[in-house]
Parts: sequence; C-alpha cells; structure tokens
Amino acid sequence: MGAWARHRLRDLATIVGGGTPPATDPAFFGGPVPWLTPKDLAGFRGKYISRGARSLTLEGLRAANARILPRGSVLFTSRAPIGYLAMAANGIATSQGFRSLVPNRGVTAEFLYYLILHKRGLIESIASGSTFREVSASVLGNVEVRVPTSIGEQEAIAGVLGSLDDQMGLLRDQMASLEDLGRGAFNLRFMASGAMRRVGLGSLLDLAYGRPLPAASRTGRGYLVMGSSGPIGRHSEFLVRGPGIVVGRKGNVGTVHYCFDSFHPIDTTFYVVPRHPGSPMYFEYLLLKSLDFEDTDSAIPGLNREAALGQRVVFPGWAQIADFNRLMGPVFAKIRHNLARIETMGQMLGLVLPRLMEGRLALRSRPGPG
Repeated sequence: MGAWARHRLRDLATIVGGGTPPATDPAFFGGPVPWLTPKDLAGFRGKYISRGARSLTLEGLRAANARILPRGSVLFTSRAPIGYLAMAANGIATSQGFRSLVPNRGVTAEFLYYLILHKRGLIESIASGSTFREVSASVLGNVEVRVPTSIGEQEAIAGVLGSLDDQMGLLRDQMASLEDLGRGAFNLRFMASGAMRRVGLGSLLDLAYGRPLPAASRTGRGYLVMGSSGPIGRHSEFLVRGPGIVVGRKGNVGTVHYCFDSFHPIDTTFYVVPRHPGSPMYFEYLLLKSLDFEDTDSAIPGLNREAALGQRVVFPGWAQIADFNRLMGPVFAKIRHNLARIETMGQMLGLVLPRLMEGRLALRSRPGPG
C-alpha cells in the first residue's frame, strides 16, 4: 500500500449547487438539458444516471442559475432527503437539492464517488437547519478524508468496488427484462381485447395503511422496511406476512413494489390485502403497475385510497388469474434469485468499502501516474 494524504473535500473537488426555474413558465422545461431533482434518485439503485423525469431549456437553465455538470461528477442530495448518490453519465444539471462534486486533479471520479458513499453517514449527521436539515457547501467541503496519493491505487480500489456494482447492475438489468416479459404477457392476455370485463379495483384487493417506523427505531436486521421509494432499511419485526405488494401513498405517489418475504410498510405507503389469501399476487402486481395513479389527495399531496380503489380495471375471473399466476411462477422465481444475489453482493460491498476507503485492506496498484 502506498502513501495516503489527508484532505478536505474542498481540496479534491469543486462543490456546485443547482437550481430550479419558475415552475409556472412552460418555456423553461422540455429542452435539451438533462435535469435532476432528489425525487429522481428515490429508488435509484444504479451508479450512473443520464437524465431525470424532466429536462430544461437553455432559458430554463439560466433562469435556474444552474450549470451543466460534466460526466463523472458526483451527484449528492443535500436536502429533502440527504444522502442520495449517483454519478453523471453525461452533462447534466440539478436542482438546488444537490451539492455536486466535480473532481479536481489528483482524484479519480470513481474513487471520489466511493469516498462519498463511505462518508455518507457522517455527512448526514452534520447537517443542520431548523425547518429542514440541509448540508451546505461549506460544511460538505470541510469534511476531512484520507486519499491515496497514487492514482493507480485509487483506480485499483474503485475497480474492486466497481466490479461489485457492475455485477449488481447486470442482475438488475436482467430483472427489468424479466419484469418486461411479465408485463408483456399480462398485456397480451388481458389488455389486448377491449371486451374484457371491468370492475372496481376494490373488488380484487384492498389497500391498507402502513404504520410509522422511525429510522431510529429500526434494528437494522431482519425484515425489509418498505417506503414509497422501495426498501429503506430492516427491522426485527414485520407488519405484513409475505408475499405482498406496497403502493406509494406519500412522496413517490403510486409506485408499486413487490415483496417476496414478510415486511414492514411505513406510513407513506399502502399495502395490498388480497381478496383471495394465499395467492402469490403476480397478477395484482402487474395490474397495479399498469395503472396511472395520480396525486389525488387534494388536502395533503398523496394518493387517495378511495379514488384508487374506485379505478375500473380488467377482471378475467379468479380461475384465469390463478392460471396466469402459475405461468408467471418461474419468471418471478428468477427475479427472487437475482434479488438474493444482489443482497449478497451488497453485503460484500458494505464489508469491503470501509476497509478499502480507510486503507485497512491493501491492493496492488494499477500502473498509472503517481
């Protein structure tokens, strides 16, 4: 292992904020500039991101007082919430909810990404604010870190961590293809004909409210804790026996997540109560994924339960649903297998990350400038 030097983050990267143009002017949106808000990273499991749900025009970029960050910039959400992390796959702008880091000479972009991932808990702990907690550019820049002086050693460390991320990315891509296969089969079998009987969604399932479980109360092990963006932690006790389905009620309204095992949905979600207990609910999951849940709660932004259950949906009959669930069994079994492998690799990443980033696990450096 070579020499390591102490730095502040401000010595390693230029820290850049973002901005949002006035939402009332449509001329600012829909242009060629990719643009991210923290919501775009909710549930994002990859490393590189190329765009968000919306984009800006050049006029919108100027009105936002934002700038286009170069490829390789480390994108870190500094409020609402703190700690979402990604890398820019291309030139991209962000909202004011980010403090992004553009690496300087002496540090590689990939190493800086994993360095922030390693320090994320510390950065979250030093946030401040009375109305909502936020990490300022000065606070982020003042975080002290240790970095190998050798670019080759930085690349070797990032290479080991990146190989795990890449393998998890391939498994997620395969899962997405499998889910596309399921959606295709669902559409072909139930949506191609307009003559299919329709009933209210409430005839097929009910939506029950999740229960609060603050982060400080979670044990960190055991059953998945599910929020509207997906898994957000683990706890020793479950609320719902799996398999089950979670629907985003607040925050990420209308998102749909399938859980193979027992879980605890928090109060930003609904969970599905099937009309036929014991069903794997593959049909119900793909049905819910096909619906367009709008923000229907006028008093407080969110998904209105009664409006959701009142949506008219296809109902082929319970016998056909059972037959479709049998057909989808192997597809979902493969998805479950991939999830288990991803979890194992994620645990491995969590194990080696602090050792590598603190210089406690030596690697052979790749050739490179010193």
